[in-house]
Amino acid sequence: SSSSEVTMEATQVLKRVTDVDSNVINLEVEAQRLRLEAATLMEEAEFAARAGNGEKARAKLADAEHRIITSPAANNSTAANILEDVRTAQRYSSDVRMMSKAAAMGKGCARKQKGANFSTPSRARISRQAEEYTTNNMMA
Repeated sequence: SSSSEVTMEATQVLKRVTDVDSNVINLEVEAQRLRLEAATLMEEAEFAARAGNGEKARAKLADAEHRIITSPAANNSTAANILEDVRTAQRYSSDVRMMSKAAAMGKGCARKQKGANFSTPSRARISRQAEEYTTNNMMA
């Protein structure tokens, strides 16, 4: 071999990570899963309410609420916002039309990852309509 030849050896040691618990739930992923699940249930509640089946709509909303509350990600801000949307729809469960609108708005926000609190102009309009309806029917 000539003097200009250089031989190099490299060794890389890869260690397997064995101390990571694969059963640990990623709370952010769980919150996003809840968001989509709740959106689907609110959509089903909206369809049931539009069809005049208030009982089925209320059951779908109760299911969504239960799934959020019992989730490990219940304290996550995303889950909390979606829970608020579900509860808003539940507050108007005595009027199928208003419950349908509230469920539709909550579903849309859940699908778009927006929060609760009627943050868009259309949600604000629905909120005002719902409050007016509630006020008028309580005084009647």
